[in-house]
Amino acid sequence: MKNILVVTLLVVTTALHAQFTKGTKFIEVGSSSNDLRVSPTGLMFYVSDEKEKSIVIGLSGGYFISDGLAMKLGTGFSYSKLRDLNALKSYGVSGGIEYYISNKFPVEIRYSASFRDQYKDSHFLTLKVGYAKVFDKKFVLKPFAFIEKSLNNYYANGAGLGVSFSYNFK
Repeated sequence: MKNILVVTLLVVTTALHAQFTKGTKFIEVGSSSNDLRVSPTGLMFYVSDEKEKSIVIGLSGGYFISDGLAMKLGTGFSYSKLRDLNALKSYGVSGGIEYYISNKFPVEIRYSASFRDQYKDSHFLTLKVGYAKVFDKKFVLKPFAFIEKSLNNYYANGAGLGVSFSYNFK
């Protein structure tokens, strides 16, 4: 009985590790790493300290350049309402790196730029930390928290929570 338990644990541990090894590619959707004024990674709702409310849709993809370390690129769209003003649309791109501590705790640093009609472009640096839960050897659920720093004077800093889903493949 002990042997069966040990073998099962080894198989599960190996399968979890395989999801974050060099050469693995992934597609990620679910929740943005910030309000996407624009920084893409999925679907999210956001409120900033400027009384802005947004819905964000985006897609990211990446590649593990070494075990536990991935490069990511993304694109997205957001629809925002700022105070009592008209609704705004923005489009964005982002790039970053993500490191998995013990294959369970992703830490991401991301630069993003967005292009918004009627307003100045925005640039953000985002730090995101979370937890990675692997399902069925290829699907990863990642709840996370983030803080973002505006790199220009036009927009406020922000923080929030989200969740993303990724599909990993070789």
